[in-house]
Amino acid sequence: MPSLAELVGKYLFGVLCVGVGLLILASGDLFPGAINPQATPVGFVLLLMGAIALFPRQYMSLVNPRLGNLTGELVNHLNQIGVKATEIKPDSPEAIKRGAKVFSNDPLDAPPWGAIKIEGRNIEFVEPLVMNLPGGGGGKGKRREDAIKVTISYLLRARIDDEADFTATSGPSWEGGRLADTLNADEELKQMLEGLRLLRIRVKENMVDSYVSISPLERGSLSGGSVVKTFGLHDFPSAEEFAVYDRIAGHVKSMTGDVPDE
Repeated sequence: MPSLAELVGKYLFGVLCVGVGLLILASGDLFPGAINPQATPVGFVLLLMGAIALFPRQYMSLVNPRLGNLTGELVNHLNQIGVKATEIKPDSPEAIKRGAKVFSNDPLDAPPWGAIKIEGRNIEFVEPLVMNLPGGGGGKGKRREDAIKVTISYLLRARIDDEADFTATSGPSWEGGRLADTLNADEELKQMLEGLRLLRIRVKENMVDSYVSISPLERGSLSGGSVVKTFGLHDFPSAEEFAVYDRIAGHVKSMTGDVPDE
């Protein structure tokens, strides 16, 4: 059964929007003159925002039906590049359990669209994250599909004693905590990244839920029939790109005392 914090985090914004929207629309009849008639469109907008917040998966699938196959397509792709991958339910006991994020502006805190279990690698799970970004679609030359952004996150469980240890962001050099120092000292990783010139990576720890996520900083747009990554990246990770994430995960395991897979 979901906790109170999980219910609040999932439904609070939507319920507030729907409640305020209904109040505005009903006030014209219940309290004549109390609400400016020009506020009526605001009430409808709030109702729509609330419905999208309460049923985001259904809304985004309606906007772009291809999202329904996203996780399955990613599983097939991973197996094709030699990564043993199996789709599991995000709420299954073997998946990573996340605490509720009541208020968060971090795209990586979005609920996973799907969950994929990885075997025989340092990476333990792969999760596609789907976000609806206002303003992404509807402009000149754009479609509603362009407002739907996709990020793929690579995760592993980790015992974390100090949150700052596992923070790292790539650039000319890695910046962050102790993990960044380790990654800067890895000459082979530098060579691997040079072969993926535009790839920038963020490593983020979650001390409360005991996992580390590794994600490309750039996001992709699900439009035109496939996942189209911005900044010239490929649709799904190549074998070489996955190897980079897996090598980083190996360093995380080493730091936590686990034995990394070679």
